[in-house]
Amino acid sequence: MPTDINPVFLQWNPVAMPPEFRAYAIVRLMSHYRAAPKETSWRTELASIIDRHLKVLADAPPPSRLLRATCQELSKQWGAVA
Repeated sequence: MPTDINPVFLQWNPVAMPPEFRAYAIVRLMSHYRAAPKETSWRTELASIIDRHLKVLADAPPPSRLLRATCQELSKQWGAVA
């Protein structure tokens, strides 16, 4: 294992990520999904990843009722796509 790797990267925890970063990541994933040709095989996997990110964001503390409800509804929709 290389010794020049920052230990922060080895201990990465998506749950500890600030909600703003998670929301940014979800929007970026959604834009990649939208930009991909419909016949692309990885679109289903990308929809599944988006769904998982939405679930994590919905359960992130501190819970905002609006954010939680929005993420839960979007998760249902993306789960149907995946």
